[in-house]
Amino acid sequence: MHVTIPLSKFGSNLVQRISRAQYGIIHIINNDYSNSWDKYATSRSEDPTILSKGNYFKPKKFKEVTRHFNEQNSQKKVASMLVCLAQRILDIIKNIRP
Repeated sequence: MHVTIPLSKFGSNLVQRISRAQYGIIHIINNDYSNSWDKYATSRSEDPTILSKGNYFKPKKFKEVTRHFNEQNSQKKVASMLVCLAQRILDIIKNIRP
């Protein structure tokens, strides 16, 4: 199974499992997670491949980025990258200035 989740803006009442995969290849591209996800935005179980590109993540409470790789089977490498670097830099700069 190949699924692409493009150009979505997820709502403010979502807590978790916004993009959750069990099997297949899931391509998550250019989505806005700025008003959602208290626990986690993207998750996996079993053995999917998750390709996350160009998404905007702004966490509410938990500011943890987790990257998983399963090197045992290179064809089914699980890669989940959450990129919220720009927002984190802005938050850091805002907290430094008086």
